Amino acid sequence: MSYGIILRVTHAGANVLNSSVYLPDTHDGKDSNGRVQNQRSAQYVPVGGYVDLVFSDQVAFSYQQGGIRGLINEGYISTSFIVNTDFSDAITTVGDLDSILTLTSVVEDAGDGVATSLATSTTYYITGGAETSTLADGVSGQIKILVGNTLPGAMVVTVAHAGWKAGNAAGTITLTPKGDACTLQFVNGAWYCIGNNGCAFA
Repeated sequence: MSYGIILRVTHAGANVLNSSVYLPDTHDGKDSNGRVQNQRSAQYVPVGGYVDLVFSDQVAFSYQQGGIRGLINEGYISTSFIVNTDFSDAITTVGDLDSILTLTSVVEDAGDGVATSLATSTTYYITGGAETSTLADGVSGQIKILVGNTLPGAMVVTVAHAGWKAGNAAGTITLTPKGDACTLQFVNGAWYCIGNNGCAFA
């Protein structure tokens, strides 16, 4: 079985650009020492066609702030996110990668008793005392970052389906001092912690 994520890069069409689009900064990834593995030759997106790229660290970088992002912003290409738990099965396209994986600078402050938004990549909390919030289910592959900005009191976020709980039951994330932060990803019907700096999970 093979698991992973594919980024499909599609040419915008001859009415926008009547030649192939060159993707300068993509390769298959790096090993634990930062060395490039299986480096590919230059990638070109043909007019009226597409290329599928393994969503490696380097492709993610290109998508977020490198060559791919620039070409999207110029209107030369579009992207979609292809995911399946087992690539030996049929692969399905689930939509625009922008709405699922991009880590942007869009942030919000969630107040006491207010649900944590799923429409922004990052939520920061400013508390005046002990406060609470909730986090509903996201969409498959979605990334959510929670940050303790100013916390004279603890912020307790109740997560609808927590991957760290038996049966993916509801769980909590507690942010106490300023600087507590965690990164979550919604996978297989639950939020999983993929990065943590000081938050308490229960």
